Amino acid sequence: YLAWMDCSALAMKSEELEEDLISEAKLWLNAGTMYGAEGEGFMRWNLACPRSNVEEGLNRFLRYVEKRS
Repeated sequence: YLAWMDCSALAMKSEELEEDLISEAKLWLNAGTMYGAEGEGFMRWNLACPRSNVEEGLNRFLRYVEKRS
């Protein structure tokens, strides 16, 4: 029920991205570096929730990324 998303294309440190997603997208993901240096550039998604919540989270993430482009 956990998924790792490679976010390295956003060129942000994992901790910075985690904080930005919380404040901008109201989306709380875990920075990959929480699990060690090799997690840099990744975010961890918890999918143990209703499908509608996952879809809403993915849509928020997409809108966040589109604003950065």
